[in-house]
Amino acid sequence: MRKKYLAALLVLTMGTTVIAGCGAKKTDSPKADGKTSEGAATETEKASDSKEGETSGGSKVHITWYGADNGSGAHQALVDAFNASQDEIEVALYAAPQKSDDNKQQLLTSLSAGSDEYDVIAMDCCWVADIASSGYLEPIDEYMMDAGMNVADFNPGAIQANTNNAKLYALPLYMDVASLCVRKDIVSEEDLKVLVSGDYEYKDLMEMAAKYAGEGGTKYGLAVQANQYEGLICNTNEWTSNFTNLEEGFANFKEAITADYTSDKQLSMVESDGVDLITSGQSVMYRGWSSTYGNFNDETAVSPDQVTAACLPKKGGSTFGGWEMGININCKEKEAAWKFIQYATSGEGNIVFCKTGNGIPGYTPHVESPELLESHKLLPLEGFKNSLKIAISRPAVAKYNELSDSMQVAIHSYLSDKSSLEDAVSEVQNLLDEYGFTVK
Repeated sequence: MRKKYLAALLVLTMGTTVIAGCGAKKTDSPKADGKTSEGAATETEKASDSKEGETSGGSKVHITWYGADNGSGAHQALVDAFNASQDEIEVALYAAPQKSDDNKQQLLTSLSAGSDEYDVIAMDCCWVADIASSGYLEPIDEYMMDAGMNVADFNPGAIQANTNNAKLYALPLYMDVASLCVRKDIVSEEDLKVLVSGDYEYKDLMEMAAKYAGEGGTKYGLAVQANQYEGLICNTNEWTSNFTNLEEGFANFKEAITADYTSDKQLSMVESDGVDLITSGQSVMYRGWSSTYGNFNDETAVSPDQVTAACLPKKGGSTFGGWEMGININCKEKEAAWKFIQYATSGEGNIVFCKTGNGIPGYTPHVESPELLESHKLLPLEGFKNSLKIAISRPAVAKYNELSDSMQVAIHSYLSDKSSLEDAVSEVQNLLDEYGFTVK
């Protein structure tokens, strides 16, 4: 059937598609009845009507991309670039809700109904296994093979997250990777070299945190996230080497967050709290994300040139976040959807997207793109490049949210002295087994 794609293009007549604007800056948000506050049809409705058969007089295949713009305009820039790159396919952006829970709920409602209103879908990396196991995604292994593409050209952490039951279901649009933000004006050149390389253990990091706490007007040597929320899973994922070394990892993590070189508010700390500590000059090191470095400016106590990106211990790995591109199993134009995904994840569109939105490419060759190296502050840094190389997924399982919520309770209970190390290890291991997590 896929071999007939070009022939189908010559006879297919589709309706006019209206490209939806980026959701971040719209003033009229769609209501539940599909109308704006002023009663007019939404851009999404118009795109949907076009797919249902209003003629445009042309022979283009029209597909819809479900994605939530973050306000940068990167999603629309990608769509515009793709549509201008050829004359066979027209993509319309369906502006999905920006709030993650609302985004996923709307997506699942549509997919579970067997709808084909979304052809290509953007998913948080933690959703892919869940959505794929429900039978809502088209496997893309054959498409990769036919296109002569190699999974080795994509970040291994992203491939891990996008694989379910030995089948690949998505490719990374962009990534967000954990790294160690370090005050390079305080840490010695010798120690900084070690931190940048990632060739050290968590015990070494703890020793450095104790060594530098109080230096240069700081209070703390290290800040991490240990509140009972998703950030706790990301951190313990690293300290336990992708949940393969629970006992040592949990014990070291607890020792670190209860030590004098970390804040006594660690158990309630989230990303914004850690950013405040490092930008205000209170902490020497902070386990953050690629987005952390944009918080340093001329008005913060610590300037951008006083910090750099180092690599977390290679043995533990670096948790990644980001968004993935997959095909709705009910899409009627799968070949067209695949061509858009190719362009968006490994073609010129990926560079357009990452440059516009300051994203990190999951397609490894683009990490060395001269165009991106010129526009990104992080990509040229050795410490950040090393972080990308050790990216690891959180447990790629169906019903990940349920697993995460349960593990958060068990881990935080141990960190808060409400349960023993033995009980925490046993409970988390049982949860991982119950939800079918195995390291690939």
